[in-house]
Amino acid sequence: WLQKVELFERFVNAILAIVHQDLLQAGLEANATLNNSSSDKPYNWTSAFSGMDLIVNWITPPHQDAGDTLSFYDLLVSLGEGHQADFHVTDLGACFTYHPGTLIFLTGKVLEHAVPAWGGGERAVIAHYMKDLLHDRMDVQCPSLPS
Repeated sequence: WLQKVELFERFVNAILAIVHQDLLQAGLEANATLNNSSSDKPYNWTSAFSGMDLIVNWITPPHQDAGDTLSFYDLLVSLGEGHQADFHVTDLGACFTYHPGTLIFLTGKVLEHAVPAWGGGERAVIAHYMKDLLHDRMDVQCPSLPS
């Protein structure tokens, strides 16, 4: 599966280079340091993000993400078929269309967010994130938010 999404992850890295260049560099550096320190290298991780979760047909109650740093953007990639989901940023009182193909960068530790029931269709999301602990262990400084 990781090999099949490698081209997409390179595309995501290119977008992150525009959105938050320092975060891209820090993520790539932390992942490369981890890769170089490991004797077990079954696959070369191409993403700047340190982890991905696949979420399928799941209502997400209002929450803030744990384990991030305040300056880390998460990336949520909406996939699926035939759904009309909305993405709520409850702290801002905002609601965004979250149809298949939508990409959302979000400071998930800072902003409370949710995806309520969406009616019909199949919904999947690939949530990309970075963990502060990995950056600490790899001695990679966490960047500040872009201004």
